[in-house]
Amino acid sequence: MSDKDLPERMAPEGYVWVCLMCGKIARGDRYGFDGKADEWWDESCILNCQLFKKSNLELDNGRVVSIRVDEDEDVCPDPEGSQ
Repeated sequence: MSDKDLPERMAPEGYVWVCLMCGKIARGDRYGFDGKADEWWDESCILNCQLFKKSNLELDNGRVVSIRVDEDEDVCPDPEGSQ
């Protein structure tokens, strides 16, 4: 299996992966292999994460507790390029 077979895994500049179950963050690689994910980023986080703009996140002790979504703004780019 090559990288071309995997879904988009790197967060674009200004975005982070957020686990929608626990609020942990991965700043680069969706799978946490680059060492930029929060401690204990695991398989559940990978399966339940979505891209969000860093500037739209409210953090408490390093965990996302709220996500601001502007009506006229895309929440996140589509990581798999589907339409």
